Amino acid sequence: MRSRLAWVLLLWAGLTVYTPAVAPGGSNAVPDDSLILRPAYPEIAPSFYERHAVTVWVGGILLFSAAGILIWRLTRPKPQPVIPPGAEARRDLNELIERTETGALLSRVSHIIRRYFSRAFDLGTGEMTTAEITRAAESCARLGPALAGTLRDFLLRCDRLKFAPHGPEPPLGAVREALRIVDDGEARLAAFAEQDLKP
Repeated sequence: MRSRLAWVLLLWAGLTVYTPAVAPGGSNAVPDDSLILRPAYPEIAPSFYERHAVTVWVGGILLFSAAGILIWRLTRPKPQPVIPPGAEARRDLNELIERTETGALLSRVSHIIRRYFSRAFDLGTGEMTTAEITRAAESCARLGPALAGTLRDFLLRCDRLKFAPHGPEPPLGAVREALRIVDDGEARLAAFAEQDLKP
């Protein structure tokens, strides 16, 4: 009898501890707020990129293109000013006027004269030998036979002195003579230009 009573008391005590409290009105009280459902979050709006992806891509391409063009414009080599053949020849010859007349100087002077006549009178392109430029000069009507002969004689004498610098011939005075020939060429070109302007 006593053992039954003990069991009943233990059962009653266990039920008292583990049975949730009943709130007034008959409903169970929930002490933990984490079990209460909160309202749903609003729908997440699309991001800036999702709304403007096309604009971002087009703007990026345009921006990089503009930057590339700007860099190219700033770093490209500047065009060199075109110097007239006469001015170029006089400039180069005046740099040599005080130097001693050697084979190297004569070679440089004859190169300047060949380049001048090739450009000024359209005698040909590239490095021309004395024979080649003489033939071209003699067949050029604008150059005339007198100036063509002067050019031929000057180049032949330069060649003789270049390859036999200790020969019996006196110094040529090549730089001053070359300047005089350039002046004759410029005067010839000016005469033709004036003739072309006449009605």
